[in-house]
Amino acid sequence: MKVGDNVLVMTPTTHYWLGRVIEMDLWSITLDDAAWIPQIGRHHEVLASGLPDESTEIEPHPSGMLTSVPRAGSVVILWPHPLWRTAK
Repeated sequence: MKVGDNVLVMTPTTHYWLGRVIEMDLWSITLDDAAWIPQIGRHHEVLASGLPDESTEIEPHPSGMLTSVPRAGSVVILWPHPLWRTAK
């Protein structure tokens, strides 16, 4: 993972964040164009397709609003798909 990569982050509370890495350190990852996703649906299907299923809620932050996500206990997955920027 490096600055500029799109990532899907599953936090210890099992909520998800999707965004572009703009900064990271030992404690956190800062995302731009981030969206909070409370439940992602069938994990393997979403990872393969890059598309939300019908039950997925997407809460994008406004462009330019940075989001800091904790690294401790989180799982970070490189996201090779377009970011989800539309509320659903």
